[in-house]
Amino acid sequence: MQYRIIVPQDSNHLEVKTEGKADIDGFRAFFDEVFSHPEWTPGKAILLDHSDLVLRFFQTEEVRSVSKMVINQKDMIGKGKWAFVVAGNFAFGMARMWQIITEEKVPMEINVFKDREKAIKWLTNGKAED
Repeated sequence: MQYRIIVPQDSNHLEVKTEGKADIDGFRAFFDEVFSHPEWTPGKAILLDHSDLVLRFFQTEEVRSVSKMVINQKDMIGKGKWAFVVAGNFAFGMARMWQIITEEKVPMEINVFKDREKAIKWLTNGKAED
């Protein structure tokens, strides 16, 4: 799993673009890097673009492990917004499963999208078009 962290100009959020085969170590690495990034502050919005991430080999227990990683960092995360962008119904379902497992135990808002522009719109003004 590869990732890169992007700081968009004229924006108040960070972006993480992932690709390759999803794995626990990859998630751990990018969370560690995001939370130590000079632009990161608790409550900052983040766009997690997993549209090129291969999730078909990811198991429910791995989804739970990623959830636990995030829950353990909830103080570092704060009350910001996290928007996920995924491609396809399977990835959407996996992201929604993660959201359901995670959202009651963390302070941030979470939403899952198949459209990047809708995700950015939600991050910036709180509204997502149907």
